[in-house]
Amino acid sequence: MFLCLAITLAAFAYLYVTREHFIYVWDWNGYFSVARIFCEALKTSPVDALKMLGESLKGEYNLFFAVPISALFGWDTESRPLFIVALAALYLSTACTVIGLAMRKAFPQFGARGMWCAALLYSIVPPAWEATMRGFPDTMGVTCVFAALYALMSDTQLKQTRTILWTAFWLAAAMAIRRHLAYAAIAVHLTAAISVYAGALTNWRYGSTLPNFAPLVRAALRPAWLALSSLLFLVILDPYLILNVIQNDYSSLYASYQKTPLELASYYFHDVVGPAFFAVGLLGCVIGIIAGARRLDGRFVLGVYAISWLLTWLTLARQTGIHQAIVGLPLVPIFGFFAIFSALRSWHRDRLAKAFVIIAGLYTLANATLIYGTAVNLNKYVHARLPIFSRYAGPLRRDDFPSLRAMIDELRSGRQPTLVAASSTTLNFDIVAQGEKRFYKTPEIKLAVEVNPQIDSRDPLPIESLLGANQIVSVTPFQHHIDADRQQVVKSINDEVASGIASADFAPVRKHYPLEQGAVATVYRRVRQTPLSDAVSILQNMSRSIPATNKKYRDYWYVAPHGAQVGFTWETDGSRDAYMFVPPGETSLTLLRKTTNPITWSAHIAVGDDTCRGITLSVGTQHQLALTAGQNTSLDVLASPDQAEFVTVRVANNGTLPCHIDLTHMRTSETANSASAN
Repeated sequence: MFLCLAITLAAFAYLYVTREHFIYVWDWNGYFSVARIFCEALKTSPVDALKMLGESLKGEYNLFFAVPISALFGWDTESRPLFIVALAALYLSTACTVIGLAMRKAFPQFGARGMWCAALLYSIVPPAWEATMRGFPDTMGVTCVFAALYALMSDTQLKQTRTILWTAFWLAAAMAIRRHLAYAAIAVHLTAAISVYAGALTNWRYGSTLPNFAPLVRAALRPAWLALSSLLFLVILDPYLILNVIQNDYSSLYASYQKTPLELASYYFHDVVGPAFFAVGLLGCVIGIIAGARRLDGRFVLGVYAISWLLTWLTLARQTGIHQAIVGLPLVPIFGFFAIFSALRSWHRDRLAKAFVIIAGLYTLANATLIYGTAVNLNKYVHARLPIFSRYAGPLRRDDFPSLRAMIDELRSGRQPTLVAASSTTLNFDIVAQGEKRFYKTPEIKLAVEVNPQIDSRDPLPIESLLGANQIVSVTPFQHHIDADRQQVVKSINDEVASGIASADFAPVRKHYPLEQGAVATVYRRVRQTPLSDAVSILQNMSRSIPATNKKYRDYWYVAPHGAQVGFTWETDGSRDAYMFVPPGETSLTLLRKTTNPITWSAHIAVGDDTCRGITLSVGTQHQLALTAGQNTSLDVLASPDQAEFVTVRVANNGTLPCHIDLTHMRTSETANSASAN
């Protein structure tokens, strides 16, 4: 049966993807891209692929998911349909099966038929299928979470050590695969604690006439051992995850993505799952928990987990990603169906139970046909008149390819880099970059599309992106993928170029490019370098208008001459890395804030090979240092501002060949008597 399920899901996945006409961007394309790189490395050098896997653990997204699917996807790493088929055949089918096993443990009276019915429902009830079709490998982690639940359901009181160890291992594996599954792990731990404490309290109340708190104390230790074991397994499987959590301010990182609990619940109810699934699911969960509470059995555990996950996600995570919801949201209606049907049978309402199954089955099939098919207009028509179904989740299509290609052709004819002041699925920087790759072969790629700041709470101000751009794509109305007031780092570029200070630096190309959803794109081209004084004013405007919450971004730099090859990155502590390719002449970096007194400037300096001759580094108006080829040194100086109250770092190349110079961990700080004049 598992093989039949895997083949069926793979076949439907292939049919689904081949009906798409779309440009995949961001995470929808990201996992495909990194899996392709890993599989290609695996074919040429397995050792290098293993090193790549190890290095990926240090970042935000690891390559665990790419290892199993390499057996299928490795045959043709350029084929997105094969990638999606591999996700469906290996990960989605396995997740369906493990969830089916968990449902059989919760409702053993339904046997194998109930198990495979639950497995099939997981692939039909939103949003697991949609998430897989978009290229998310999260069902691999979902399998681990439900494996942990299955282990817990076998020993709901955690009396056996092996139950604690297996549950902890699977939870740690899930978190190592996908970081957001930590919320599911919290829900499982909460479920285990409720089950154990409820059992201990029952035994304490009815087991003895004398007050004896020892059983309660021992019961309290079992969930604690489970939590500690999960942490230890996580340290073994992915120690960098814990390090990343310590080093990164994830609360600021995701603040702009968060909804209020009521907004998110409404989104799930009206859009993702649909009113019918959601209402029946919640009712069934309550019925199932009450029925299972008598024995504190697997039914109780699974029902409590479904509600615990929902409450945990609504109150703590509060994000709308469909791939993040597949570990708990589909379980609510699936468990609800089984619980209601089981209750009706136990109440000897056999006719009502049969009617419920028929109605639920017909609704599920109608919902799947409506939301996963290609009849978009039919879906809109039905949803407008009968809003009981889930939102459309069918094959992605866009019909503005001719206009999009014309815009990309225009951008290819101009100087680079290009900045895209839009951030929606209609247009964003990745659509432009991936669109060129779709329309042109790799050797013909000309665009250098800037990966500009996108999210107010997460990213720095976009001043350096604006100053470095030679072309800007502006879109009306403003394109955003979360609330517009949380993406002012993107909108501010539109405002500056259209009517702000930067409008003097750019001129629009006459032609406009109509896109989807009534959006119209305009290409602006730079006509002059932004003066330093204007750059400071633009930064001040951005600082006032953008409600950025991440205050570590402080030092912004003005590069001269315009077009100088300087690449900037941010370190986690807010310091800067500047990678400079310095031709003969002078390249300067000026701090974009005025000061009347000296400031402390520090950096690690690394000079390139023997081609670097006659290199001089100047900091402020007083400090000058001669650099030699291959030199590595750290510098910490008191930099004095010039008469215009700016501090400038100058690199003079008095030789005849270009030189690579890296200024890493560069930071500034005011001295005790410094006074900013912003």
